[in-house]
Amino acid sequence: SSISIFHSSDPSAFQFSTPDAPSCAAPLSPADVTFTLVTQLSEDRIWMIPHHCDRWGKSHPLSIVVFTDRSADDVTAQLVSDGCSPDQLAVQTVSKSRYDPTGTEYPVNILRNMAFSRVRTTHAVYADVDFWPSAELHDLLSRPSVAERFAGDAKLAVVVPAFQMTRRCPEYRDCRELNIPSMPRHKKALLSLVKKREASSFDPTNAGGHGSTKYITWRDQEAGVLKDLPC
Repeated sequence: SSISIFHSSDPSAFQFSTPDAPSCAAPLSPADVTFTLVTQLSEDRIWMIPHHCDRWGKSHPLSIVVFTDRSADDVTAQLVSDGCSPDQLAVQTVSKSRYDPTGTEYPVNILRNMAFSRVRTTHAVYADVDFWPSAELHDLLSRPSVAERFAGDAKLAVVVPAFQMTRRCPEYRDCRELNIPSMPRHKKALLSLVKKREASSFDPTNAGGHGSTKYITWRDQEAGVLKDLPC
């Protein structure tokens, strides 16, 4: 069957609004601010999702879309078997053989739009699946001082700094057995790797990508404090 998202005739078009979402003009209490972690991925990245479940927190929702010919039920069963909670997962799939029969396309807008369509919280945290969240991210976003900012400004967007870690194996291969144990879970462990030059800001040579992120400011600021970024 054809994919229809947000009442759009073109599911691959980038969406600027979510028609079925609650009105941003409606008053929001800080106590009602909630978050869903949102991502999209290819089948070879499914193994990462249990790590997202663990770090994000198994009582907090995730909405994911996988580019695979497997069914959503099959993917969900694997993720639950690998440690995710069935109550936190909203899994959808897009057929790879149908939408990419030549193996040359990755319909990122379709996948992302579908993932956002299943968000039922007031806010969403969108990240590429290769960016694993800090184990303290959800708690930091849920602090009263931060929730008050979100509740008081319907247009508030927050940038979470992205980092990259040095490969743990010299040869070019997927060495999970070395990379995963070294992956920092908290800010203190991350900064320790940065100090040892085993991690850095993500893609530091691409100023147009993450160049607007104030990494030094983030390093020194208190936990749960938001710093304004100039537009």
